[in-house]
Amino acid sequence: MLKGELFSFARVRVGAASLALLAPLLLVASLGACAPIVDVGERTKAGGVVVEVDEEDTEMEDQLLELPDLNAFFDALAASRSKDRSAQESWEAEQGFVSMSSIFGRIVDESESGAARDDTHGASGLPGSTALSYSARYAGMLRVSQVGLDMNVTVDEYAKLVNKDGLVRIGDFIYQFTRDRVKAIGGGASRIPVLKQAQSTNEGQAVWVTPVATKSRKQGGKGPAGSFTRGCESISGAHRLVAYEELVEWADPVNPGLIVTNYALKLRSFQKRGTWQHHRTDSLRASGWYEGTAPLGKQSYKFDTAEGAAVSTLRYPFVQDHQVFDPGARPIVRSSEHHVSGEGGTACAIK
Repeated sequence: MLKGELFSFARVRVGAASLALLAPLLLVASLGACAPIVDVGERTKAGGVVVEVDEEDTEMEDQLLELPDLNAFFDALAASRSKDRSAQESWEAEQGFVSMSSIFGRIVDESESGAARDDTHGASGLPGSTALSYSARYAGMLRVSQVGLDMNVTVDEYAKLVNKDGLVRIGDFIYQFTRDRVKAIGGGASRIPVLKQAQSTNEGQAVWVTPVATKSRKQGGKGPAGSFTRGCESISGAHRLVAYEELVEWADPVNPGLIVTNYALKLRSFQKRGTWQHHRTDSLRASGWYEGTAPLGKQSYKFDTAEGAAVSTLRYPFVQDHQVFDPGARPIVRSSEHHVSGEGGTACAIK
């Protein structure tokens, strides 16, 4: 059986007290206002929770992975897909950085270990909504999507190569990969604040920005590559399965005209603990077919969680970092059918 691309997470060293607070991030129903509650190195109380973040524990989180060029970036992505959590952790330590996926993975782990409270009012106790409370250090790393809390990164797998701010050095440029934009700036680390603040290209500041085109569940319609995206959802008791196709395209700000396309099926598992929260499981499975323009053709597939693994998100790529300079040569998924299943008898189909 073909194993799908696992969105696996490495384990990193983060203060246990901070993780106990970060667990409420996994609340995904009726999300309310975000309330940063602590800076690194401080001890404070907010929403009835006392938090202590050890600055020494987070020193490496600001460091950047350095790669010689964009080809090396894509090669590193390909290599990361075969790494389990232990191997990914060891590789990050060798490279001297902590990836965004490592931090987010620990957040999911803390939820699984029971650190998240069974509290429909969230950490702030606001009635009628679930409040979202988290350390200010990770505010830029997280975003609320249509189906819950996600990492603020262009493509899920990129989170294995970027730091908590989406940053990686590629050649002479520092790139920032966020959900909405891909940015690049020349120079050293002192220019990172300029890069983070940039919303559009500013040649005077030597910073280049391109938008990310994304189509996913509930948006429907035709995507920028002519592809369409659809989804389905199943709830059975305390378990919830969400499946959807997702198209992500971005243009390289440093190499004008280069278009990178990703198209995938994503399965996400949640468990009801007061609210729907991320849930690791080894029961995610999918099968079906898809048809598209060259080089896709028509293909059948079948995949599930790898033996001995447990994940909250499973991603199967139909198109993976396909690079073209001619917009007309972009691969297009024209039709597809998917049958998916998860924990507790959840199952649905996308036809």
